[in-house]
Amino acid sequence: MQTNEIVQTYLSEKELTLPQGLEVAQYNVAANLISERIFLLIENGFFGLLLVLLVLFAFLPARIAFWVAVGIPVAFLATFGVMFATGQSINMISLFGLIMALGIVVDDAIVIGEHAEHLRVRRNLPIQEAAILSAKRMGPPVISAMLTTVAAFLPLFTIKGIIGVIIGAIPAVVCAVLVASLIEVFFILPAHLAHHGSGKSTQPSWFMRKFDNGFNFFRDRIFARVSKRLLWLTRWSEHLQRWTKS
Repeated sequence: MQTNEIVQTYLSEKELTLPQGLEVAQYNVAANLISERIFLLIENGFFGLLLVLLVLFAFLPARIAFWVAVGIPVAFLATFGVMFATGQSINMISLFGLIMALGIVVDDAIVIGEHAEHLRVRRNLPIQEAAILSAKRMGPPVISAMLTTVAAFLPLFTIKGIIGVIIGAIPAVVCAVLVASLIEVFFILPAHLAHHGSGKSTQPSWFMRKFDNGFNFFRDRIFARVSKRLLWLTRWSEHLQRWTKS
């Protein structure tokens, strides 16, 4: 951005000294594309954070919803620090990786926070014990999910040549976001839940109770019956195929 401003200032001053009829034009200006990509990242992050907050506030206490949402900017700030330390710049490729990682980074915090609240309410555990137990119990699945995503991006590091240098920013950024998110949900989030949570067990909200009742009704009365009918039709069709073949 600063480089583009310097170039624009130079061209504006240079045009005043050019002979009449001579013009200087710019082609393939990447600064505008980078600015649009940055605004796209900010817009997606803002609306994604807003949607996460609305959903979390509807199903979880406000304190858990707040600390889960805080994990998004914390993970990205840590990623910017890693990018600065490793010499990565904010360009079209790295911004593409950040946009892809934006939809992944919040899942870990939701799993840890929701399970801690489940242990606190359903098992009547103190919030400190619930936060620690949630991090321990959800550790293997969360780490496994992170490792599978990292494994999907690691082969991009093996690309050689100039293309490998350019594409290498994507796995570097995505892996940095995932590792930063993992550190946040296991070391920072449980501490926030334990120190800023309520020690007393509270009942779920009115909306949550209504939603649970409606979901249980749909699961037991509608989904279960439809599944049984489909299973019966599948078995009947298998018997019919065997009868026609014989």
